[in-house]
Amino acid sequence: MIPASELAAMRATASSALDISGVQIQRKSVTDNGNGTQSITWSTIATVAATEAKPTASVMQQYSGVIGSATVWTLRLPYGTSYHADDRILMPSGETRRISADLSDSSYSTCALLLVARIQPGG
Repeated sequence: MIPASELAAMRATASSALDISGVQIQRKSVTDNGNGTQSITWSTIATVAATEAKPTASVMQQYSGVIGSATVWTLRLPYGTSYHADDRILMPSGETRRISADLSDSSYSTCALLLVARIQPGG
């Protein structure tokens, strides 16, 4: 087992390497309007640093049914960041992405690793 103090130090080191600041994670709320329609509201639940990369060919193949023809990235977030599948990611560049899958290690994670897909404007 890795001592908690060493794991905390590794997580701090991983977080310090995240080079894109101001990444917003947003969660959807759906409200019934009472007339058979619904309103959707997006709320920012966290603003964090992140880093991104193109996914490996293996990841692309494993998740092809989830991502289809979308443009995708892997996105690293600080360990402990709250997120759910289908949360929206607003990048400082102005692009909007959607969390498609959680690729994080199941034990001794030092950061969250997500597969995110680009949302087309108006989509």
